[in-house]
Amino acid sequence: IEPHVPDGVHFIPGHPLAGTEKSGPDAGFADLFDNRWCIFTPLPGTDPDALEKLSEFWRRCGSNIDTMDPQHHDMTLAIVSHLPHIIAYN
Repeated sequence: IEPHVPDGVHFIPGHPLAGTEKSGPDAGFADLFDNRWCIFTPLPGTDPDALEKLSEFWRRCGSNIDTMDPQHHDMTLAIVSHLPHIIAYN
């Protein structure tokens, strides 16, 4: 499902992989994104200039950038993030 966005607005799915076990505004700190990954899952037809502009924003925040198709993202994050939680819970 592609989102409806106004003309001239670019929707690029993605998120940083950063943080701690704490949440909320008080859990932030100056180097939160330094050397952390920010993953994008661009949609077909994503404007390459918009993707580069967004990537540069995250690079300036200290992040490493990668792009993945949504299925690869979900499989990778399931292994890297969710599996350790399942193991710890068991």
